Formats: sequence, structure tokens, C-alpha cells
Amino acid sequence: MRGEYRRAGGELRLALSDLKAGGGPVTVTASVGIGRLYVVVPDDAQVELDARVAGGELRLFGNQQIGTGLGDRVERLNGVGARLVLHLEAGIGGVVVEAAGT
Repeated sequence: MRGEYRRAGGELRLALSDLKAGGGPVTVTASVGIGRLYVVVPDDAQVELDARVAGGELRLFGNQQIGTGLGDRVERLNGVGARLVLHLEAGIGGVVVEAAGT
């Protein structure tokens, strides 16, 4: 797994649901200029995430925002699984983060 993913346009999907606990945190930076960024994390993961969307949709674990200049920071640290640190960004389009079981 790489630490950085970038796409100018289209859809970028990151399936992180198979990550297991152990070792240090896994840091992932991902962005899409125009399009959608989808990230799926393990149900039991500890997640720190920072996400931004210039215009479109931001949906983090079911909480949705629509508009311009969107941004949010979420910490879900009660899990016992892998520890993920995510930095996510979309220009025009959207960022969606979900747990594997949803």
C-alpha cells in the first residue's frame, strides 16, 4: 500500500477494509481534482481523518454536508483494529468515507 494517491479526474476508490491491527499508524493522503474519492475502512479501525471538498459533497461515516468550502475532522478512536490517519481532499465532486460493514 502506498501512502499517497492522487487523481486529476474521475473516481478514486481506496479499500482499506483488510488492514489488520499491529505496528504503528497507517497514514494515507489521497486527492481527486474533479470527481469522487471513496474510502472504506475496517469496522474496528481507529480512525483520525481530515477531509476537505471545495465544492460538492462530504460524507463521513453517514454525516453528510453539501455545498462549497466543506471541511471536517473526525476521530473514531474507540476501535481495537488498525490505526488509520487519513488526509483526504476533492476539488469539485466529493469525498465519502464508510466503515466496511455499512
